[in-house]
Amino acid sequence: MERRGVFVIVPAYNEGRVLRSTVSGLLPRGYTVVVVDDGSLVPAHQFLEGLDVYCVRHSVNLGQGAALQTGGEFALALGADVIVHFDADGQHSADLIERLIAPILRGEADVTLGSRFLDPADRREVPVRKQVLLKAGVFVSWAFTRVWLSDTHNGFRALFAHRR
Repeated sequence: MERRGVFVIVPAYNEGRVLRSTVSGLLPRGYTVVVVDDGSLVPAHQFLEGLDVYCVRHSVNLGQGAALQTGGEFALALGADVIVHFDADGQHSADLIERLIAPILRGEADVTLGSRFLDPADRREVPVRKQVLLKAGVFVSWAFTRVWLSDTHNGFRALFAHRR
C-alpha cells in the first residue's frame, strides 16, 4: 500500500517547538501528516513552516477527542486507508508506526493500540506515580468494558478507514 494512504493525525495544543521535531520525525516515512491545532495560543502552523503537512485549526480549545475527530474526518475526506493517532509531545517513536499498522494492512485487525507497558524499556520512561495512575485507569476501563488493556490512556493507535 502507498504510505501516503496512511494518515498520521497529530492533535496539538500549545506544543510549541517540540511539535516541529515530532512532525519532522514522521515525514521521511512517507505518511500523510495532519496536525490539528486545538486552539493553541501560538498557532501551530508557525512551528511547521516549510514542512509538507496539513494543518487544521480549531479557533478555540475543544479537547483532544474533538481534535482527533476533526483530523479523522479530514483524513477520510482525502481518502485515507489507515488513520494513526500520534501524540504531539514526542513520547512515541515514529519507528513503531509500521508495527502498529501491520495487522491492519494484513487484514487481521481494524484497530490496533499502542502500549507503554509491553516493552520494559518503554515502561522505564513512564514515572512511577504516573504508572500507578494509569494502572488504575486500566482497572476502571476493565470494570466497565470487561476488556483488559495494558495502557488505556495511550495516544498511539491505528484505525482501518472503512469507506462507505
